[in-house]
Amino acid sequence: MNKSLKIIFVGNGNLKFAGLRHFGYDTRIFNGLVRNGHCVYWFSDRDEVRQASPFGVLKNLGRKRANEKLLQVVDNIRPDAIVLAHVDTIFNETFQEIRRRLPSVRIAQVNVDPLFNPTNRANLLRRSPVVDATFVTSGGPALEGVSGPNNTCYFIPNFTDSSIDTGTAFASADLPYDVACFMHADTGKDDEVERLQLANGIVSAIPGLRTCYGGFNGKPSVRGTAYLESLANSAMGLNLSKTISNDARSTPETRYLYSSDRIAHFMGNGCLVMAQDGFSLQEIYAEDEVIFFKGLPDLTEKVRFYKNNPAERQKFARNGWRKAHEQFETTIVMKYVLERLLDRPLSQVYGWPVQGYRVPQAVATSAA
Repeated sequence: MNKSLKIIFVGNGNLKFAGLRHFGYDTRIFNGLVRNGHCVYWFSDRDEVRQASPFGVLKNLGRKRANEKLLQVVDNIRPDAIVLAHVDTIFNETFQEIRRRLPSVRIAQVNVDPLFNPTNRANLLRRSPVVDATFVTSGGPALEGVSGPNNTCYFIPNFTDSSIDTGTAFASADLPYDVACFMHADTGKDDEVERLQLANGIVSAIPGLRTCYGGFNGKPSVRGTAYLESLANSAMGLNLSKTISNDARSTPETRYLYSSDRIAHFMGNGCLVMAQDGFSLQEIYAEDEVIFFKGLPDLTEKVRFYKNNPAERQKFARNGWRKAHEQFETTIVMKYVLERLLDRPLSQVYGWPVQGYRVPQAVATSAA
């Protein structure tokens, strides 16, 4: 991409968490856009709403002011592109006004939640009329269902960040933890049952297994630098993605290529990833990069094997780490996002499906 662009990135800066979520997808998107040589202004929509809400309670007034503020930012910067990440505070009418003021501006939304989540699906569809492209960490024809006449949908993989994911767990034969697993699963909902059975089942089946667990079993979530240190100190990462979300059960089509974004965190920091079969992730990760399992007995056998054979674990974890940083790093993924958004030829062969989808039928897009 030759010309440096002016881009407004609209995403949650998480200021209220005082750095506890500095490793999240918002930061990764912003970093990837900047590293492609562009001038990027971060408009933290939720922080703007919070700041503009008197006494922290009049959120409707704060939201109105945040929308007005975004229009001011657009007038001052006159961006070539706007990239949104899970934005629910800005009205569609605001984006329509932006297009009136800047007819040439291109707008994209990036989304890392599952397509089978009804709320997420509704949010994507609600935004569809005012964006030119949508990028989701789920793939296949199911993307057609959240596209629009002028909004083409594409798959993107979960992305690492070379400035955040600096751990190299594969480099050590002996680490403080054998298995790390992080998830929010303490509410008793149906979508948690299978994941809890897997995470707790291996502990019961493998005596002496050293675990670093957070967000379930009554343990608090691990955040901030402590989270990244936990990854770097764990031999294996148990990547348990939802198959049910908001009481909606997934199908092979709606969960195709989906994974929790923790897969990028694990791989990016050198953990050997254990991932459930059934998401078709074998299409983008080789079996010497990620270890796939079917059910608790299979998972138990594989965790036990790699616990007792650190050299094999290190070899496969290094392969996964290399794939995550060489093919799925945010600089590469955001370059792809901008090439698609601006209808430019792809500058390289990417390591994931590049088919675009738009209603009423799939639109074949050239990989050249």
